[in-house]
Amino acid sequence: MIRSNVARLGFLNRAATARLAGMLLRPNATSAIAVARSTILLRSNSTTTAPTATETEATESQFVKAPQRAQRAQKSQKPSRRTVAERNPELHEKYTQLDALLSQNKLVEASNLFKETYTPEAANMFRYFNEGQDSVSLSIRFFRSISSAYKKGKGEGLIPLTELFALYNAGKLRYGWMCSEVILHEVSKGNYKQGIEAWVNYYESFDNAKTIQKTENKEAACAALIAYIASCIQDNTEIASKIALFLVPLKAVPDESEVLNLIRFSGFTFEKSLITSIVQGFKTLRLQSLDPASLDFLNNLPIDRPNELENRYNDCKTISANTGKPLPESTYARFIFCFAESGRPQQAFSVWNDLLETGVAPSVQTWNMLLKAAALSKGSSVAVTEGILAKMAEANVKPNSDSYGTLIDVYFKAGLPSTAIDIFEKIQKGLFENISTNLKIFNVMLNGLLNSGNDELARKLLMEGIDIGFSPDVVAFNTFIKTYIKQKKYDQVEKVLLLMDQYGVAPDIATYSNLLDNLYKSANAKKVDPSIHIEALLKDMNKNGIRSSTLTLTSLIDGLAKSGNPQAANDLFKLMRIKKIRPNIRTFTALINGEVLAGNLPQAVEYFKEMPAFGVPPVISTYNQIIHAFAERGSVNECLEYFHLANESKKVSVNRYTYTFVLQAIYNSRKLHLANEVLEVMKKEKPNFVVGRPLQALLLKFQGRGITLPEFKFKVFEDLSSESMLKTASRD
Repeated sequence: MIRSNVARLGFLNRAATARLAGMLLRPNATSAIAVARSTILLRSNSTTTAPTATETEATESQFVKAPQRAQRAQKSQKPSRRTVAERNPELHEKYTQLDALLSQNKLVEASNLFKETYTPEAANMFRYFNEGQDSVSLSIRFFRSISSAYKKGKGEGLIPLTELFALYNAGKLRYGWMCSEVILHEVSKGNYKQGIEAWVNYYESFDNAKTIQKTENKEAACAALIAYIASCIQDNTEIASKIALFLVPLKAVPDESEVLNLIRFSGFTFEKSLITSIVQGFKTLRLQSLDPASLDFLNNLPIDRPNELENRYNDCKTISANTGKPLPESTYARFIFCFAESGRPQQAFSVWNDLLETGVAPSVQTWNMLLKAAALSKGSSVAVTEGILAKMAEANVKPNSDSYGTLIDVYFKAGLPSTAIDIFEKIQKGLFENISTNLKIFNVMLNGLLNSGNDELARKLLMEGIDIGFSPDVVAFNTFIKTYIKQKKYDQVEKVLLLMDQYGVAPDIATYSNLLDNLYKSANAKKVDPSIHIEALLKDMNKNGIRSSTLTLTSLIDGLAKSGNPQAANDLFKLMRIKKIRPNIRTFTALINGEVLAGNLPQAVEYFKEMPAFGVPPVISTYNQIIHAFAERGSVNECLEYFHLANESKKVSVNRYTYTFVLQAIYNSRKLHLANEVLEVMKKEKPNFVVGRPLQALLLKFQGRGITLPEFKFKVFEDLSSESMLKTASRD
């Protein structure tokens, strides 16, 4: 079956078809990794009391030996990564020459020298040629330089990009973004089948489909689907999701926005008609492959990407309309939950209304999803939650323990801890019919007490809960850790870790982010260098099934930045570079945010300037981040500088937030005449440009101060009545 399906692809040569079929027939070589909890390799030096002999014996091997292991690991790595000159002086000399040619932009000579010297068997020596020099690897620099030349139409005399990637791939010196560049390069030239061939070669270099589904390979997978759809368009054949997702085994077809961004930021030139057809092809693929009732689909909804989530829901409604079959209640319930979690409670309520229109009487589980959305409603969460509970009573649906857990959470977050505690005590006394304390309520109470400053009550509840068999979840333990860090009780963090180990609670990314935060703050208090412990901490993270990747390290950096620890975030970023883990836009966003929060704007700007060197072009939100930071400082000239940089960039488009930040800075500085150069740019915006209330209010303020607004192509004010304009102006 697999062989016949692959053969139907037609555009792969016989060898590639056989390789792909053979690869997919192999069993999954990677068994599920059992997450075994091991105590964090970290010991605080700031204990208030001396440990007993028993405690010392129990923890010495776990904590004190961590630096020794980290040092041994570093020593063991050095010989294999820094001996190119010793092992092969001639090759080292060639690579030195290649490095110099790249610096001089002599790409033809560099290309010839590469072909003369590089072999897949010695790929590691090329990979680690300049290891430890705090710069981008020579192998990555060379690939980017060649790719950039092709993007600029200056590829004559250079090694073909496809050939270069094939050599890299043969030596396992390859990354998903490289594969993406090669595929898009071939697609831009109309060589769609060659692009698919590059994907198949990349795909077969991995053991199984799960590896290819990882975040770092998402760009390559999306590019491969672009090549497949373009090939179908060229051959005038029907796009088939079964074939496409057999070739590129993604759990979900990417959104049009992802596709457009990938094409837009690739740097390669595509015909507009082809882009339109590709986008339509992705929509066709997504609708063909989508099963709204599938657990795989529902469990992989993009909670962290609200716009994409909304597209997924619209797809489900389209399928329902086309087939005449209503969506299952479970699908509505899942979307209500996901919209609530993504910070869009209004969309959650909209999905609820869609469910009611089908005539289905919602179950208590679906009502609980709606309560979750109510809990996240800003400003009126208590009233909305209480209203939903009243509606449940009218519908003869009895709330369960999860319902009351959400209610308690709402009261805590609304600053009403006494009300939350009162409800909890009533549950404990059995005053609510068929309602008892469950694990959710227990954890909600723990988190609520800690976040409201009642850590003594939280500790007492923890002990009571453990006595009756409740095990706190990782969120509760993380909250304990964070609380102790805020209170500078660094020694207490270790006790929490030991409890986690005792009750088999595996740490997550938030735990490790808190631990790194604790490590640095404890070390700073003792005036010692904490950086040596990072490696040991990451090794422990790997033991617990959390691999050091762009996603995980970025999450750590983000957590450290938000906790006001930019030093730790910066050290972790340096470690990413040493380990050759490629940062992405979220990495730099977190780093910049951390420096801005710490008041170190020059370093934030340095990170901004470093982005292109790592192949991460700034997006408009990054520009907005910098502009807003300068605006907060009243640095109008710098705001204008980065505004014009964004406007002149071919890779981003300024938006209403950009205009709002820079105009607000100008207005606050009282240098109103500077607004004219911003308004001149705004005048060129298309008729569909959305202004938004804050920008409308600003424009009215400038108008009131004598600044003449130009003739815009778009509608500046939703309602031009005097009353409406006054209301708009007051909303600032």
